[in-house]
Amino acid sequence: MQSADYQKVWLSIRMGDENALFSLYNELYSQLYSYGMYVCNTRVIVEDCINELFLEVYDRREKMPEVTNVKSYFFTYLRRKILKEKKQVERPLLTHDNLQQVFEESILENIIQLQMEEEVKQKILKAINELSPRQKQIIILKYYENISYDEIATQLNLSLRTVYNNAFEAIQVLRNNSTLISSSEVSAFIIFFKFLF
Repeated sequence: MQSADYQKVWLSIRMGDENALFSLYNELYSQLYSYGMYVCNTRVIVEDCINELFLEVYDRREKMPEVTNVKSYFFTYLRRKILKEKKQVERPLLTHDNLQQVFEESILENIIQLQMEEEVKQKILKAINELSPRQKQIIILKYYENISYDEIATQLNLSLRTVYNNAFEAIQVLRNNSTLISSSEVSAFIIFFKFLF
C-alpha cells in the first residue's frame, strides 16, 4: 500500500467505513505484530494491544486527527499502548508485608508534608509582614480580584504611578524574601495569601 492509499483508507475510517478499517488491519497486522514483539516480547500483550488499537481508532474515529503518515501513527500508538500495558502487568502485587510498608511510608510522608506546610506557612507570614498595608491591598486587588492597575488607582483614589510603584515595591519585597520562599512554595504562598485576607 502506498502512502496515498493509506491516506484514503484513513479518511474512510474517519468517515465510519468498517471495510477500510479491516483493510488496514489486514495490511498492517503482521508488521505491527513484529514491531510489538520487538517492544515487548510477550505474545498475548502484543496481540491484545493490536486489537485494542484498531478498536480504539474506530471508536474514536470522529475525534481522530488528520495524519500525514498513517503507518507511523499506528506504530507509535501501538508502542505507547504496549508500554502502558507492560507497566500495569509488571506492577508488583501487594503482599501483607508490602502493604504494611506502603502504609507506613504513606503515614511518614503525610507527617513530613504537614511539617513542611507549617514551615511554608511561617515563611509566608514572615514575607507578608514585610509588606505595607497599602502594598497588601494592591497585591490582593491585582492578583486575587484580577483588577487592572487603572481600576485599582480609581478604587483607592491613588495616581496610577503610585499604584505601579507600590505594586513594584511589594513584588520586590516578596522577591527579596525568595530566600524564605522557594519557587515550589509560591503556589502555596498565593493560596495562603488569598485566604488570609
